[in-house]
Amino acid sequence: MATPDGRARTGQGRADVAPGQPRVRMPSTFTAFCLLHHRDYLRYCRARLPTGCPAEPVVEGALGDLATQWPAVLSSPRVEAAAWSVLRGHVARAAARRPCRGGANGDLLHRLLPAPEADAVVLCRRLSLDRARAAELMGISPWEATCRLLRAERALPPDVLRRLPRAGA
Repeated sequence: MATPDGRARTGQGRADVAPGQPRVRMPSTFTAFCLLHHRDYLRYCRARLPTGCPAEPVVEGALGDLATQWPAVLSSPRVEAAAWSVLRGHVARAAARRPCRGGANGDLLHRLLPAPEADAVVLCRRLSLDRARAAELMGISPWEATCRLLRAERALPPDVLRRLPRAGA
């Protein structure tokens, strides 16, 4: 396992590299990106995966893929949108695999709604992020996040909608 700056992580939470192992330094922009988004990426992943499935390896895999594409991602018009696409792909594949302990699939919203709308609901209503932060994570404008939430609310069955927490402003 590696830290966002590319150093191997030991069991004590320190970042060290075993003797004879290569040291890899990540660009400071990638490290900063990981530090800014890692916590919410983990929360999103946990919200989508079945009970008992570990989110950390999924997010680490997504960030690892992102690291290999970082120069292209960094030159894209919306860095967060490109990164969100990578994360969403990893999470969707993990959610589609066999259920983990506990069995129940926690991804009902993504079965009922298109992915962009379901993501907005997960971030704003299940994780209680404000729309600005949710929009930042997805690489869209706060206005677009609001539109996605409204489309989701219109499309969801009333019983599902009632069970969701209210969206933050």
